[in-house]
Amino acid sequence: MEICNYCNGEFPAYRELCPHCGRHVGFPNVRHSKRSEEELALNGRYEVAMQDAQMRGCESEVRNFEKLVGSNSKAILNRTAEETIRLATDGVELYANYYQLTESEIRLPLGAEWDFWRRTAEEAVLPGYKEKINFAALSLTSAGLPNYGQCSWVCKTAQIAHRTTVFEQNCVTFMWPINIKDAAHLPVGYRASWEARGKLAVAKVAGKIQPNTMPDVFPALLLAPNTSIEKDEFIEVHIYGTLSIHSLEKISLRNTDLPCKSEIGALKHKLSAIGVPLEIVQCRL
Repeated sequence: MEICNYCNGEFPAYRELCPHCGRHVGFPNVRHSKRSEEELALNGRYEVAMQDAQMRGCESEVRNFEKLVGSNSKAILNRTAEETIRLATDGVELYANYYQLTESEIRLPLGAEWDFWRRTAEEAVLPGYKEKINFAALSLTSAGLPNYGQCSWVCKTAQIAHRTTVFEQNCVTFMWPINIKDAAHLPVGYRASWEARGKLAVAKVAGKIQPNTMPDVFPALLLAPNTSIEKDEFIEVHIYGTLSIHSLEKISLRNTDLPCKSEIGALKHKLSAIGVPLEIVQCRL
């Protein structure tokens, strides 16, 4: 339970509106990331990482990495071309996440082990409000995680920053080594507000930075797609609430992931009509 700053009434931590006075009490994921125990633990991890960087002679490189992530990184969702076309159809379509699709019976759960772990892990990390979260990846480029779809949706920071937090990694892979019985007592210091995303990135990645690490390597340290969802390495982004095409600053496609010509044509037409640019990123074939 938490206390409303306006009426001093108690309310469940998953709520964004006080049930007593009806005022907005903040987004639950943001409040969670700013709890004193979370911030103190993250600061501790950050200080350890910086002390280690000093000893290894790469403090300036790590600080450059933190500055770049804190100012330039974006939240990126990867989805299919078909889903992107639907979102761009008339500007009033909303993105529907996994829980909204399955609970409205628009999509069937696969019934695989991953689905079980997903619901368990995300409820543990985002208790009571996982259904309101859109999951993305933190990136220093226009590219996200192609295992989730060939189209990278680059979110407008101004549209999401106030309701967005970051988490150490995919909730599911984070939870794998943790006993289900201990889910109510997750380790702290592995989440941060959007403004503190650079600090979390340092706590996670600084050990991979060397005295000769150049800035052009930083994007691959922050986000490293792999052959499967389970092996992707990234900082997970939690965006509370709805997303529309107007929440995006552009759509990015790798030339290695281009859909068929008819889909490209439809996508360009829809996006140009609504004022969202389509970027084709050149990658090695």
